[in-house]
Amino acid sequence: MNQHDSDTQHDDVTEPIAAASVLLFHNDDVLLVQRAGGTMAGLWSAPGGHVDPGETDMAAALRELREETGLTASNLVALTTHIVRIDAAPEAPARIYEIAVFAGTAGPYCTPRASGDAADARFVARHDLAALPTTPGLEDLIEAARRVLANTDNGAS
Repeated sequence: MNQHDSDTQHDDVTEPIAAASVLLFHNDDVLLVQRAGGTMAGLWSAPGGHVDPGETDMAAALRELREETGLTASNLVALTTHIVRIDAAPEAPARIYEIAVFAGTAGPYCTPRASGDAADARFVARHDLAALPTTPGLEDLIEAARRVLANTDNGAS
């Protein structure tokens, strides 16, 4: 017998939540933060978070970068929209995040300081990335960002 109650409208996901993140590079190293709380606690990810009402994706990405690492960036490039599903507790709907991902390069003198939602923040060398527990899809996003930034640099005169 089907256990779905047709008289009740239960969605298994919530409305998408707008978020933004930044993949910031210093030479060949990428800036990552270790999540301090929530379902992704302990995992390494790009600095990022919710888009506030009335805020653009770019403004949110820059704000989250500053809040979580103390760093700023300019000349960010829109990379993609990354969809992340986080399954909640039983009987609760899953959350879907639509994350606007940006890529850019850091200035020559930058030292991240973890704060806000970040337990740690650091530039990670390419060869060290595989040893870190990361959020879903992060490694593919980093490689895509490297390609986009390499093409942007090659196209500059």
